[in-house]
Amino acid sequence: MPKAEELRSFVEPIARRRGYALRVEGEILKVKHPDAPFYIEVRPVSSGVLVKVGYEGLRDYVRDLVDTEDDPRAFMEDLLDEISMVAHEVYKSLRSAGVNAKLDARTAVMDALEELEEAEEE
Repeated sequence: MPKAEELRSFVEPIARRRGYALRVEGEILKVKHPDAPFYIEVRPVSSGVLVKVGYEGLRDYVRDLVDTEDDPRAFMEDLLDEISMVAHEVYKSLRSAGVNAKLDARTAVMDALEELEEAEEE
C-alpha cells in the first residue's frame, strides 16, 4: 500500500499545473478546486489507491450558483467535467506507474446534479 509521500509525487505536479491546492491529512491527499467545493481525494486502500471526487458545502454552493449564474446547469456541468478530468488525470498517472488505482468520480457528479435539480425547482 503506497504511502502519502509516494502518492504526493504523482499528485502534486497535476495539482500545481491545474491551480488546485494540495492538502495532506495523514495518509490522505486532498486536491481542492480553487473556486468550488469539490476536491479529489487520493487515499490508500487495501487493494491499492482510491481516487475519488468529493465535496464539502455543496448545498449552499449550488443555491448561490442558481441565484447568480445565468445558466447554472451549463456552469455546473463544465465544473464537473473539469474536476472529473483532473481526477482521471491523477488516476492515469498512478496507473501508468504501476499503482493499482480505482476511480470514483460518478458519485459526486450525480450528487451535484441532483442538488442542482432540487435548487432549480425551488
